[in-house]
Amino acid sequence: MHFSPHIAIQVREYEKAVVFFKDFLKMEIKSYHANETHFKLNNINFYIENNPACRTYFEFFTSEMESTIKELEASGCQARETKTPENKKSYLVYTPFGFNFHLWEKESE
Repeated sequence: MHFSPHIAIQVREYEKAVVFFKDFLKMEIKSYHANETHFKLNNINFYIENNPACRTYFEFFTSEMESTIKELEASGCQARETKTPENKKSYLVYTPFGFNFHLWEKESE
């Protein structure tokens, strides 16, 4: 697994949070939508989502999805299948330690 420079942050009071990230943290808005804003700071992409669950998801990728998921589940993680924006299979992974992340498959080069 490798870190992908994307972090999704669910927030309460979405409009106020967008202003905070833009004005106080000085993040650049790349795109704005009613429920999600894509920011960039240095080489990291942040996705601020209007969601009161207030979870944060780091993003990782692998070129060996099936074996990686098996290893994660053997380590006590729960993996829930999702889809990427390109409609490819990905997973939300919930570790037993409270750390959550999104995992997608990058084709081997």
